[in-house]
Amino acid sequence: MHLHPDARVAPSAATGLVRVDIRPSLPIIPPGPLGPLTGMMAFSPERVGALRALGYRDAVARFGEIKRVLAGRGALAEAESAMLSARRRLLGEQRSL
Repeated sequence: MHLHPDARVAPSAATGLVRVDIRPSLPIIPPGPLGPLTGMMAFSPERVGALRALGYRDAVARFGEIKRVLAGRGALAEAESAMLSARRRLLGEQRSL
């Protein structure tokens, strides 16, 4: 999970892992006199609850995207299998002629 939408992750930090990036859909650093530190010191129950709800919504949205991508990949794999089967049948039929 990233605290900023534009945060970068070093490629070496994810070696050997499947990484799912979840970025906030809304700014989570509130304006204040200390800049980003203002948000780090805001522990009111309302703020914590709002951040948890935002994180949950962002995670659900991200995994929904992944689910759609994987479903598309599954459909492509099925189509590839069907085409390869048809190719094998066609080549087998041509050899017997």
